[in-house]
Amino acid sequence: MTGKNPPAEAAPRTGVPVTDRQPNRKHRKQGVS
Repeated sequence: MTGKNPPAEAAPRTGVPVTDRQPNRKHRKQGVS
């Protein structure tokens, strides 16, 4: 699993918690958990 995931995803995940909340809302609306 490690390596396959793009670095862009890991950066915002453990870098900017504020931006994590924004995409989280979009994902919830789409229904893609």
